[in-house]
Amino acid sequence: GFKYTAGASNTSTFLDVVADADLVDVSDNEFIGRVDNITNYLVEVSSSLASPITITNVNVNRNVTDNATLFYADFFNSDDVFFERNVSRYTPRFMFRVNPPLTSVSVVKRLIIKNNECYDMNGNMVLKEATARFAQVKALYCEIQGNILDGAESTQGLTPAANFAYIKQGTYKIFGNTVKNIKTIDSVSIIDNKGTGGKIAGSTIEIYNNVFDQELVSFAETPESIIRVNEADNVSAYSNKFFNLKCFAFRLYHSLDTGNYPENCSFYNNEIYNIDFPVPIQVFQNIKNTSIYDNVIHEISNTTAIDVSGVTRTENRIVDVYQSHPNSDSLDNVLLQNNTIYKSIGNCFMVTVRVAAGATNATINDVKVKGNTIVSSTGTSAIIRTTGNQIDVDRIIGTDSFNNLSVSGTTELVGPTPASGIRTQNNLIT
Repeated sequence: GFKYTAGASNTSTFLDVVADADLVDVSDNEFIGRVDNITNYLVEVSSSLASPITITNVNVNRNVTDNATLFYADFFNSDDVFFERNVSRYTPRFMFRVNPPLTSVSVVKRLIIKNNECYDMNGNMVLKEATARFAQVKALYCEIQGNILDGAESTQGLTPAANFAYIKQGTYKIFGNTVKNIKTIDSVSIIDNKGTGGKIAGSTIEIYNNVFDQELVSFAETPESIIRVNEADNVSAYSNKFFNLKCFAFRLYHSLDTGNYPENCSFYNNEIYNIDFPVPIQVFQNIKNTSIYDNVIHEISNTTAIDVSGVTRTENRIVDVYQSHPNSDSLDNVLLQNNTIYKSIGNCFMVTVRVAAGATNATINDVKVKGNTIVSSTGTSAIIRTTGNQIDVDRIIGTDSFNNLSVSGTTELVGPTPASGIRTQNNLIT
């Protein structure tokens, strides 16, 4: 029940934890930090000691802050951390951070981030160059549930980054959150899996029943994707709603040839409204076993003629399947089934498939396009497009297309025929 206002010093901390404890409970307090200062903390756990602090149980609940990070800790052990029903305005950098280095011996076993509200992150920063992240976390098990983030901006500096959840390794459930108006100019995502350093066997990530709305964000400030999976396996994104997008909704992507490519990932039963970007889903690099099904795209357009892959591909499509690493590996098994585009403003495809000419010996294997529907399109339409020169399509193997339904004038294939051909069956083109 304390009320605390930061002093004149550059760093102000309500509670600085510097020793082991069975319980740290910071609840029902109000903390007013300094405007335009990134080092005001409600709770900070010291990271300057020789070994990690152990705090068996942590409760940070029902606090109210202005211009302050609520919880900042990178080097401690805990069985349970509960961060619930806190309200924050103008938070600089982080609402909640538990981010031990991947090589650290410190570990948080269970982390619950629930029913918090955060408004206008970095809003009082003169320069919007600090990271703006609602939650940057690494835990063996983590639930991020029922939170509101409305407004976050990191649009200056060398590497600006803004995220709702920036997660490393472990098992995560991210559900029931409302995330609006995240602004950044760096290539990051609103939910970003950053598992650099390897995977944890058996871990899963579920992202479901969330609402994402980018209505107040311009093209110049939009992130790369709403959800990006960088290294994790067993990722499911389902039953989410996306509004006013100007970026990917879901991207499977790994930029470095480390071998830690995502596997067994799915995107299903999602609804996408008013996306002004040519493709909501991309499967990029040596990804294995991707399922994309039962999604509805209410309206898709590309009014600024964005070229996603640098080969004059500005047409609308449900998914890009794209391989560019020259490592003799393959992108395997993509299922695109029972998805619907109700309206496309401009030319429209169900799937575009490409192996870059420089991807030496790499292939795309087993793309299955089943039972998808394009209800209306203001341009021409096709089910499958292959792009590039002959060496590209010689390494697209095993593409099946059947039981798809599309508008008048739609053709089966645009572009060069892959080496294995396009196997078609029972498509209805009205």
